[in-house]
Amino acid sequence: MAGLGGACTRTVLKRVEVTTGVPPAPPVPVRSPVPAQPPTVWVAGTVRQVTLAELTVLEPEGPTVVLKRLAENATQLFAISGGSWHQVDAVQVGTLVCAEALNTGSNLLALRVFLGASCGPSGP
Repeated sequence: MAGLGGACTRTVLKRVEVTTGVPPAPPVPVRSPVPAQPPTVWVAGTVRQVTLAELTVLEPEGPTVVLKRLAENATQLFAISGGSWHQVDAVQVGTLVCAEALNTGSNLLALRVFLGASCGPSGP
């Protein structure tokens, strides 16, 4: 084992915080659940179809969810630009989305749709 005398290396492990690079969602007024009002739900997945009236989203587990878009651009679309969320006018098929929607029982009404974001602890 000649030649290994003073050569010694040391490996240092450093814990690194994993960040998603997704800024927090734009703020909305805090609303308490109101009796007889529809609850807010979050839907995540990939956009499969886009029309002026609907967004069809394929969830990671496989189900397809149809989100109704509100009239006159009341459904807000957001994309990240320059490290913050900005409202945009269009969404493309194949885009990963996280959408906030009202569950009316028979329909999901899309309120805010975050393009390129997943829902969950690190999502909006």
